[in-house]
Amino acid sequence: YMLMIDDIRVDKTGTGTESDASILGASLYPNPAQENVTVFCEAGIQEVEILDINGRVLFAKQGLKQNTFVFNVEYLSPGLYFAKVRSSQGLQVLKFTVIE
Repeated sequence: YMLMIDDIRVDKTGTGTESDASILGASLYPNPAQENVTVFCEAGIQEVEILDINGRVLFAKQGLKQNTFVFNVEYLSPGLYFAKVRSSQGLQVLKFTVIE
């Protein structure tokens, strides 16, 4: 679809089912997780935030200069979480599930 209002233009192409994984090339595994999740970003990780389903920041780490970050999820309750990954090329949010 395309929507144009004054000088604002919004374009949407595709089926709506494509993955956002190519934004930064970031990925997260394993998913679902029981012990640790590993975040990988080929663009390089500068900052990682772990958020709960309500958007509360549970963990934040800044000043990173690496492609891989490992986070222990053992203390998290089972449920849905998000990893916000920032690199010099932008921001990507990855969804993951913690199981018992």
